[in-house]
Amino acid sequence: MTGIASRYVGFYVGGLLCLMGLFPVLGAIFTQLPKPVVGGVTLLMFATVATAGIHILSTVQFTHRNVLIIATSLGLATGIAFVPDVLSQTPQFFQNIFGSAVTMAGIVAITLDMILPQNYGIEFDTKAQHAKDKLEPTQEVA
Repeated sequence: MTGIASRYVGFYVGGLLCLMGLFPVLGAIFTQLPKPVVGGVTLLMFATVATAGIHILSTVQFTHRNVLIIATSLGLATGIAFVPDVLSQTPQFFQNIFGSAVTMAGIVAITLDMILPQNYGIEFDTKAQHAKDKLEPTQEVA
């Protein structure tokens, strides 16, 4: 996203943020920022993250397996975002884990990627997708 490929930059920034956390005066300065400025910066940050996610999705080969994983994780995350009270009757531990749309999407996507077999829905995919994924079709694909 930023074009920086070195992990040491992340270490330096993390160390700088920890150092800044030791000085409450710096925190007080940041709390005095006007709400519209913080809102604008936050909007820009989340839009940048969303754009990076869309860019990553544009490089994915959309096999039936991948479409199922993406649709399920995004659908559940959207449901949590629009109806946050859906988990109100579940235990607090469950609410803490799955109450965030981002966490829900990530956990569901990772779980489905581990559970679904690589050749799931292979009979519906094209020959080009089979060659790219190094899969053999279970039946002849038209």
